[in-house]
This record gives sequence, structure tokens and C-alpha cells, in this order.
Amino acid sequence: NDDATITPVKSERIVKHDFDGNLCNIISGKNNILHTSTPNHNRVLISKGKYNDKQLVIKKEACKSLSGHYVIPVNGIYNGPGLNMLDDEIRLHVAFAADGCIKNGKYGYISVSKQRKKDRLDEILQNLNIAYTYTFNNNMHNYYIGDVSNRSFVNDGKKTLINNNFINMSIDQKRIFMNELRYWDGYIKYGDNKKYNSIYFTDSNLEECKFVQMLSHLSGFICSINERYKAGYDKSYAWVIREKPYITQQHVTIKETKYTGTVY
Repeated sequence: NDDATITPVKSERIVKHDFDGNLCNIISGKNNILHTSTPNHNRVLISKGKYNDKQLVIKKEACKSLSGHYVIPVNGIYNGPGLNMLDDEIRLHVAFAADGCIKNGKYGYISVSKQRKKDRLDEILQNLNIAYTYTFNNNMHNYYIGDVSNRSFVNDGKKTLINNNFINMSIDQKRIFMNELRYWDGYIKYGDNKKYNSIYFTDSNLEECKFVQMLSHLSGFICSINERYKAGYDKSYAWVIREKPYITQQHVTIKETKYTGTVY
């Protein structure tokens, strides 16, 4: 849509065929691929006018030939019907996925060492009126919160950040989810322009990273995932999340890569 919102539609047909040739990639920064398609594929650009924005459909290969006031949309906003969840239930989902554990397939425990996490968790549990048992041992704040088997962060007796129903969250709910990440294994890197502050977050589960990336791109954020290696630790992944729906076309490169396989 013209306002960058996304309206789901049912496909009239699905195109699937074999392909042997060069795919065309739009790349931003250090090999951050924004879009990939076959050659001669149309691409929507936005002309940032003084009074309004205009859409322009152009062959991707010609993107670099335009002047700098054209920008490339890199995400959209999907305002779903919303889920019957309190804001603090969404926050608890993120908190438990980061620092919780489940015993016997149903009993929830959360252990944190940092005071800021304890303060945040106290606030969430009190707002939700969840009874808990608290202990402090070996510099760890430990919470037992009872049966969590029906909570959004539990799937088949195991904790998970992934919940496919979250795609139907309202935009406000999605943004609560995104912003809560910074309290748990994340932080905000402040820039000169507060509109473009970045949320940094780390995770060892690639599927969870892809889930967050999907929600990011439906919330008006752009999210990139990079592998991280540290001696003595398992491989992990770092996300960089920024609220930036457009990127200037002059700041991208067009690169072709050889591909043999199926395209859609």
C-alpha cells in the first residue's frame, strides 16, 4: 500500500520453475542482501517528493541509474487483527525465552543475575498478578512461577521464542515485542537521530533469529543477522534492528550470482 502497510491477499497462482543463470541481488552495506530475484524483475521505488511520495516500478538493474531522491522500501507494516494478550504477557514471553527454563515439561523457573533484569521481571510478574517463589543463591535471582504449560512461550513442554500466532499481532503488540528484546540479552545503541536508534540482540538459535527478523520486517524495522564467534563459546548470532523503512538507492550495489535450482 502507499502508506507502507501490508494487506495479505490470496495468490491467484504460484509460479514455480527451474532456473539456471544469474540471480540479481540488491545489497546494502557489507553483503546484507535486501532483495533477490531473477533478471528483469520489476522493483518498486519511492520518489520522496516535497509534498507526497510517489511509487515507481522499474527494472531492478536500472535502480542505480536514478537520482538520489529515490528510495527502496526494505520492509512493510502489517497491522494484524491483534491477539488476546496483555502487554505484559508479551513482555513475559520475551523474558522467559531469554532466561527461563522448564522442568518436568510444565513448571517454569527464571534465573537472572543482573539487577536491571530482576527489576524488569518484578514489574512484569506484579502487573500480571502471577504468584511466585523467590530465592537468591550464588548471586542469582531465582523465580519459580508454577505451571506455564499453557503460556505462549511453551511448545511441547519446551520453552521457545517462536510463536507463529504472533504474525497476527497488532502493530502496537509487535513493537512491544521488539522493544522488550533490549531488556534481555540486548541493548540500544544510541545515534545522533533517535529515530534510527539500533537494538542489538544475541541468540544462539538461528531459527529464533529468523523469527525475530520476520516480525521486525512486519513492524517497520529492518533487521540483519550476523554470525559471532568467541573462543570457548558456541557459535551465536547477533541481530541489528533499526527502524528504517527505506534505504537510499545510491547506497546499494547490484550484484549477480550464479544459481541453479528452483525459483518462485
